[in-house]
Amino acid sequence: VKNAAGSIIGVLCTVKDATALSSSIADISYGETGYAFIVGQSGAIIAHPNTDKVIAQENVLTSEDSSLSQLAALVQKMTSGESGYGQYTYSGTTSIMGYAPLHNVSWSLAITAPKTEVFASIYALEKILILVGIFAVIIGIGVAYYIANSVVKPIKISAGYALTMAEGDFTADISEEMI
Repeated sequence: VKNAAGSIIGVLCTVKDATALSSSIADISYGETGYAFIVGQSGAIIAHPNTDKVIAQENVLTSEDSSLSQLAALVQKMTSGESGYGQYTYSGTTSIMGYAPLHNVSWSLAITAPKTEVFASIYALEKILILVGIFAVIIGIGVAYYIANSVVKPIKISAGYALTMAEGDFTADISEEMI
């Protein structure tokens, strides 16, 4: 705030609840348990569905927990302003995360979900394709058996007639379809 002479005489600032930004991204989700979060330029979480992480300003970049190294590598890329995706394991769950910088601020938004949820439709498709493949093989075997039998049956009958004639019996009747 400046006086009439243009000198600064004070500062006006506002404070917003730490959970307000978390509320604004609460509707962003993926699958059943996927969620969005925002990290600041330092890597600290500034919006997350678990507001305790926001209040504690959790930061995987400064964490000494070696199990967070995969996540920390992705967050490092986020703080560098990169866009991309990656995989990490957190609390025993492997997740896929996509991230992109937010314009006009030094923050980055990430959406993460367990790998099993991200690839659920692919796994279902894989099972369907396996079943279709098995069904096609069974049908193929059936068709091959039918075709082979239709080729071999007349040969067996002809061989029987040939044996009969080889024994000198020329009285056997040969069916019309064999001639």
